[in-house]
Amino acid sequence: MNAEDLEKRIVESGSVTVRLIRRAIENPARRVLVAGFLQALSDDLWAGAISAALQTPQSADGQTYRMVDETIASALRGGGHLKTVLALYDQLPRETVALQETALEVASQVVAAVEEQGIAEKDPAGYLLLRNNYVGRLLQMENAVKAEEEAGKTLEFANDPRHAALPNVAAERASAFEFRAIALRETNRPSEALGAMDAAREIYEGLSREQPDKFRASLAICLNNYISLFTSLHRYEDAARCGRSAAALFRELLPENQFTVGRFAKEGLKGWMEDVRPNLATCLVALSSALEKTEKHEEALAAATEAVSILLRLTDDFPEFSPLLAQAQDNHAMALEGLNKYAEALESVSAATKLFRELERLRPGMYTYYLAHSLRRRSLVLAKLGRWTESVEPCGESVELFKVVRSGRPEAFVQEFDGTLSQMETILRELGRNDEADLYMNERGQHNMPAEPSDPIPQRGAA
Repeated sequence: MNAEDLEKRIVESGSVTVRLIRRAIENPARRVLVAGFLQALSDDLWAGAISAALQTPQSADGQTYRMVDETIASALRGGGHLKTVLALYDQLPRETVALQETALEVASQVVAAVEEQGIAEKDPAGYLLLRNNYVGRLLQMENAVKAEEEAGKTLEFANDPRHAALPNVAAERASAFEFRAIALRETNRPSEALGAMDAAREIYEGLSREQPDKFRASLAICLNNYISLFTSLHRYEDAARCGRSAAALFRELLPENQFTVGRFAKEGLKGWMEDVRPNLATCLVALSSALEKTEKHEEALAAATEAVSILLRLTDDFPEFSPLLAQAQDNHAMALEGLNKYAEALESVSAATKLFRELERLRPGMYTYYLAHSLRRRSLVLAKLGRWTESVEPCGESVELFKVVRSGRPEAFVQEFDGTLSQMETILRELGRNDEADLYMNERGQHNMPAEPSDPIPQRGAA
């Protein structure tokens, strides 16, 4: 096939993909047609089909993202498209809203291909890089149990004396410890996670002394990961200390004209890892939360404000940053609330809630917890402004959403759920709706657990 005919076929494959996806939106039973068509494509035609699929308008019910993602992943799962899988592996960014299932399938297949071909021993560092990315994709899909299992396998390979002694393995071995720590934290084993994170940090510190230009960013990312880990252990001062150190390192790596050099250069995994701004923003979001735990509201506000500023610019071009922006806005509201600036806090939390709602629409179930948490904060701020009636609806919606997330991981969310029930009870009693308040009090009593501590709601008229 000559170049002109190939280009024509690529355009045709894209056009057919769009038509099939639109039919599948109208009738989900036709989804199998999309998968069948994609599976029948040659590798040369896949790029056009996927590009067209991602440009398909999102449906009103928000299922298009998930349908396209699952369909592409399903088609790849059939095998026979290794060339496409390898190409997608390099193109997909570190964080993705639209192609999470596809990214996981691609990472899984690349690891499997290397293992099947028996080339892991020929390039241990390269193999560890692939495995670490696979664990990261599992964590992104919130499959913490599988991630912990695979992280254990990765670390076992990395710690094999034949591999650990190789100089080019050190960085990926540190990354394996790091992912193991994150997975252990996500499976509620923070004490074990701390040991793994310490091992990662020690390796990164040695590497950054030897090659500071190459490994300072890796050390900063590792220090940033301590924030949520220490927070899980209720060591908030330690969390803030690590966050400050990480932020300082990231700022050292920022070019002076970081926002005048053009758009964010998203070149697949490599681009996301090498650009400092997303990492600095991630660090500032976590740091602002840790600072709030130690009641350093002014410092928390400064960190959250800087994070929002960075992410607003990045999100203009790349919606993959939207989840982090929403978290930054939520933390911004929390810091403002701590400083009794409730009107400004309401503006920030409303922006966060709106964005989390849109993300939940695009990826149903993926952002349910974050939306519930944001709605609870919005209700609290409204109550502190004395807008009691308005505070009922967001708190009630938060309760219902927490019921959903709690059904999957009750041990992780029961305390915050009970805190939301307590908040709803307080608001209703302030409005004189005691019969309704009793229902929430009774529901909380069924869990036999004290409500999560939170900022007190002022008495009526005190705001």
